[in-house]
Amino acid sequence: GIQQMPRRYDLLRTDDWLALQQEAIDANNAYFNRAPTAADYIQLPAQLRPGAAERAGLLARNTHWSQVGIHDDAPISNHNLSISGATDQVNYFVSAGYFQQDAIIEKWDLTRFNFRANSDFNVTERLRVGENFSLSNQVTLRGAGNYGDGTILNNLLQQPPIYLATDPALVT
Repeated sequence: GIQQMPRRYDLLRTDDWLALQQEAIDANNAYFNRAPTAADYIQLPAQLRPGAAERAGLLARNTHWSQVGIHDDAPISNHNLSISGATDQVNYFVSAGYFQQDAIIEKWDLTRFNFRANSDFNVTERLRVGENFSLSNQVTLRGAGNYGDGTILNNLLQQPPIYLATDPALVT
């Protein structure tokens, strides 16, 4: 099978994000009737103000956080094999399985192997002996935390485009 992101979001570019930040600050100052000379007047941090952001190269960053660390197609494979049989004296069942899930989020992959065997033997008319044996090994890679893919996706969507991603190819 294949897992896919249900939807990619168009996120703000750096210049639009900075304009929205300034608009929110202006609205807050206006709501509380703060004058630019007031001690509690709010401003964008100095490095994000017009002119400073351009000089620092922040406007060119435009990190696409909706694409960072996300696979477009994440395959899932599940393989199982079982053998069973019976005679008048013996019943048996043996199975083995392999499951591999490459998650949509990088470093959230899952690999599982399992093996199971059981049988029973009629030793006499009144005595039956049997065994059950199970073995399983699971390796789960969890990157940023154990709160699930939704938390990681939510955090990615909230990141400002001025922060750099680790992969320069994702910055346009």
